[in-house]
Amino acid sequence: DKKYGSFLEAHPEANKLVEGTEESIPWTTIFDVDFEKKDDIVFQQEAWCGLLAETAVPAHNEKEWLRKVVDFCNDDLWGTLSCTVLAHPKTAQVLGPAFEEALQNLRYGSIGVNHWAALSYAFVYTTWGAYPGHTLEDIQSGIGAVHNALMIQKPEKSIVRGPFTMFPKPPWFVTHKNAHNVGRKLVAFEFKPSLWKLFGILFSALRG
Repeated sequence: DKKYGSFLEAHPEANKLVEGTEESIPWTTIFDVDFEKKDDIVFQQEAWCGLLAETAVPAHNEKEWLRKVVDFCNDDLWGTLSCTVLAHPKTAQVLGPAFEEALQNLRYGSIGVNHWAALSYAFVYTTWGAYPGHTLEDIQSGIGAVHNALMIQKPEKSIVRGPFTMFPKPPWFVTHKNAHNVGRKLVAFEFKPSLWKLFGILFSALRG
C-alpha cells in the first residue's frame, strides 16, 4: 500500500481502472509521463503491483527513435532483469540491422521479442538474471543468473523470440478464458507427469 501510495502521490492524475478494496490494489495507469524528467518515480522504482506507466520518446525517424529508446532503457530506467520488445515484422524489416543491433545493445538479462520476457525463466535452458555488472554496493536486479541448463559460462542475456500474433492464445494472456484450468493441470503434471495429463493441458490451452 505504501509503495502504491508513493506513485499516486507523485502522479495524482493516475487513472484507477477499478475500485480498490481492503485486500487489493486497483489496476492503475499513468499516461504521458514526461520523458525528460529522468528522476520520475516511474523511471526509478519498481511498482510491484498492477500499475502501468507510459512515456513517449521524441524522434525524427524510426532508427533515431530506436537508438534513443535503447539509451533511455540502459541509462535512465532502474533495473536490468528483463524487458519486452513488441515489433511488427514489417517494422523490424524497415529497421533492418538496426533492430538486431538494438537487441544486442539493450542491457537486460532477458529480452522477449513479441513475447513475455518471463518465458526465459519458464524455459529453464535459457537464463534468468540481471545483466552482468551490478555490485553489492549497487545491486539493482541482482548478481548472477539461474536456470541456464546449457551451462553457458558467464552468460550475458537470453533473447526469446516469437510471432507478432499467435494461435492458440498463450495461457498467460489475461484474455485467455481457460487459464485457471491450464494452471491447475500444469501443477498436477509437475507433481506426477504423464502423457494423458499432457494431452489434457493442450486441450485446456486450446480452449482459451
